[in-house]
Amino acid sequence: ATHGLVVALADSALRGRLFVADFRVIQQALPEDRTRDSRWRDKYLPTPIGVFLEAPGHYESCDLVPLAIQIDQRQPSETDPCDPNPVHTPEDGWAWQIAKSYFETADVQFHLSAGHTLRTHLLMEPFCLATPRQLSESHPIHVFLEPHLRYTLATNQAAYTYATNRKKAWYEFYGGTLEIQRNIAKQDFLERPYRDFALDKNLAARDVRTHLST
Repeated sequence: ATHGLVVALADSALRGRLFVADFRVIQQALPEDRTRDSRWRDKYLPTPIGVFLEAPGHYESCDLVPLAIQIDQRQPSETDPCDPNPVHTPEDGWAWQIAKSYFETADVQFHLSAGHTLRTHLLMEPFCLATPRQLSESHPIHVFLEPHLRYTLATNQAAYTYATNRKKAWYEFYGGTLEIQRNIAKQDFLERPYRDFALDKNLAARDVRTHLST
């Protein structure tokens, strides 16, 4: 039971109602010597796994209900009992609130580095260059893309300065260092080539194509 719901996990999984947000790409972007100890005020970026249940009507604004969060990918060390990595649920009180904060920190970091900067701005840059080079101004695709590409190169230039300058906001605001932020984008690109973002492949990968057909 959670959030006032009685959840049969096996049945929900078989019915396709369980969803997992896994930030393993962040784990792959972290330095190999990264530790979970943040007492020395170094930036600490969690790599959580979150499980959600599709429960339409339970919340007014969202159909997904969070069920569990594990803050880091790494499992507890067998030789170090002071290095726990438990799975938190809504019944854990303040520990659940803290786990949600860690999850949101990772979510914002991933969105900055991969979800937005890479998958939106950087993936559009080749089209920004190819469209005026390969298509006439009257070509229907050129006409269609022009308003969407108009400010992309200037925005990407600004993003580059933020991703390389330690005096810019990205260095101050986000959980990961600039090196980690760049590594997240690199790892995500290596795992998902840009062709995988074609609409049909994107929908199939997220198993939502059949839902649209109905």
